[in-house]
Amino acid sequence: LYTHNTDEAQIVYIKFCKKLAKHGIVRAAHEGPHDFSLRAAQLKPQWADAINDITTRYLALRYQSQPNAENLKSLRLAVAGFKP
Repeated sequence: LYTHNTDEAQIVYIKFCKKLAKHGIVRAAHEGPHDFSLRAAQLKPQWADAINDITTRYLALRYQSQPNAENLKSLRLAVAGFKP
């Protein structure tokens, strides 16, 4: 069951993926967020902490039982602050 917050989380996460794609790190269609973050962090170790943080926040919003607006705001700020 998806809520408005999980849909918003996906939109924010896609923005994050687009930022990485501009640097040649493109998420494959079959690649889940966790596997993608591992690969991206391996390719750009200097960004590993931010990549892991954003992915952890996203996965929590998408899959926790009750996502909340504060967590969504946190994800938005983390993605906005990610400047590769």
